[in-house]
Amino acid sequence: MYTKNLFSALPTSSSPLIIFTIWVAFTSGIFLGTPTNFVQGASASDSPEDLLLKDELETTPLPTAPEYVVYENEYYPCVLVTMDASVVIEPKRTANKKITVNVPRNAEAVGDCGKGEDSKLILSWNSFRFTWHFQKSRVSDAWYIDYIELSYNTSDKAFDNDPKALPGAVQVIHSDDPLTLYLTPLTKSYMCNLPKVIKIFDDKKSARVTITLNRVQIQPFAAMTHRQYGSPFKCPEEAGRRDESVPFAVGMLLAAVVLSTIGGYAGYRYFRVKKIEYDTME
Repeated sequence: MYTKNLFSALPTSSSPLIIFTIWVAFTSGIFLGTPTNFVQGASASDSPEDLLLKDELETTPLPTAPEYVVYENEYYPCVLVTMDASVVIEPKRTANKKITVNVPRNAEAVGDCGKGEDSKLILSWNSFRFTWHFQKSRVSDAWYIDYIELSYNTSDKAFDNDPKALPGAVQVIHSDDPLTLYLTPLTKSYMCNLPKVIKIFDDKKSARVTITLNRVQIQPFAAMTHRQYGSPFKCPEEAGRRDESVPFAVGMLLAAVVLSTIGGYAGYRYFRVKKIEYDTME
């Protein structure tokens, strides 16, 4: 056959090159990237129905994260925050029993637009009051969160405790030292789709709160960004992630180039040998 003759035209020394090419094509799909049409987490034992369900779960978009806005003069946004937030409270008086509270979508957002150097967001629901304080940097054109506070009444229904065991009292938990959290250029909004965790304590260290933020975008001082979110300034964890489709494409391109080179050389050798044989016969 022609194909057989074509490959037989290759010198024996080309065999390592062919093996290398096949290895490049194979490993480019494993180590350099993953095709997007593969279902992540699938196994050989999965049925077609299981694969379809997994694919639907992975491709179904999540509901948009709640947005909380503080207005200046009732019309002009000055602080905008989009996030999924939850707090885990660990009070010692309940034998370290953890209480998880999700910040509701309908939490009331109020605050203070400040006088240009600071601003504040306060989210309120039931007996909870969640405060963020934003500050402009004095040494660079940037903003950051310098204070976080959570207050609540221990008789709130979220605790589901026996009133005799835990009498109602207002608990205030806040960041100890001034923070420099999420330092971001003034004209940009902080953005992170990965989970971010913040821990704060009360004055007597008798309670601890772990705050988890997901799908976050924060824009204080919105007067500087035309009353909307500025261009995203992504968190380091997200900004440092690579797009795995790029190395995959590069690997496949490299394999294609090597294969074309081998094919061209094989064709050249084949027709050259044929010509020599023909000339010899003459």
